[in-house]
Amino acid sequence: MDNELGTGIPAVVALLLDEGARLWLEGALSAAQARVERAFETAEQIGSTAGRLGAMQLLASLAFMRGDLEACYALHSAVLSECRALRLDIGVASSLHNLGLVAAYRGDFETARGMIIASINAYTVIGRRDAAARARANLQRLMG
Repeated sequence: MDNELGTGIPAVVALLLDEGARLWLEGALSAAQARVERAFETAEQIGSTAGRLGAMQLLASLAFMRGDLEACYALHSAVLSECRALRLDIGVASSLHNLGLVAAYRGDFETARGMIIASINAYTVIGRRDAAARARANLQRLMG
């Protein structure tokens, strides 16, 4: 999963998110979940939209790792809606990419293709060639 909302996150929230990501990579999903939920709550308390959205993306990735595609899809959809409303282009592109990956794992390759192509276009418009290349590689891998 792609987490592209790292800018503008207060240090206290960023630290919790970093710890959650580290625990996730170590395979400690329950501990990671607790740390990221704490990051989300802290971000809400201090009014950090970027922190809250970043936590939601990471919670979606954790749901994906647990095999809960419904929760994963719902979280990424919520991030997409909020990023669109706030005109956070990087969050829109990242969310589209993530939603496309979830759609592919659900077996809905037509939706996956459309979302990933939309993410490639969005990444390209904002000059994120690296992210567009990752999305393009995922599209090629998923579509054979």
